[in-house]
Amino acid sequence: SDAKQIVQQVYRQVLERPADANAAGRAQALAQGRSTVRDIVADVVRSQEHTNRFLQPANTPAQRAEAVNRIYKHLLGRTADASGLQNYTQRAQQAGFAAVIDDIMNSPEYAEWWGQDTVPGTSVRWCGNGTSTQVAQNTPQTGAGQAPMRFRGMDANRDGQISSEEHTSELPSLA
Repeated sequence: SDAKQIVQQVYRQVLERPADANAAGRAQALAQGRSTVRDIVADVVRSQEHTNRFLQPANTPAQRAEAVNRIYKHLLGRTADASGLQNYTQRAQQAGFAAVIDDIMNSPEYAEWWGQDTVPGTSVRWCGNGTSTQVAQNTPQTGAGQAPMRFRGMDANRDGQISSEEHTSELPSLA
């Protein structure tokens, strides 16, 4: 997907609304390789807007549990399991929601499912802009350092996304 579409998906997933004018700078940073999808997700989920809309009030255990479930939904695309809900509700009371967000974003589950380049809760993945060789750093998929865009040859229109039309055009005919 192109950088604007990726950022649009991040806003829909994390803030549950379309992107606004503030998104342009994030899209530009992604397109220029100065940030990853994970960086943008972290920035948006730590925003004052996200805190105000989804994490407050948090005065009671029930309110904190609801906020933890929202963080799970926004970052992992699912509700919290019983033990995660209990642990992170306690963590939120002791250390605040920023600590919960950091823990989840640094979790093996987040790394395995979303890594540096996939919008949480979706199958939307940033593949680069078609000319950049820079992708995520230190991901489970690429290891330390930078790696070139995978499957670049399948991106026939060079938009950074392999659509089903491009993908199937590469398959040999079985007829």
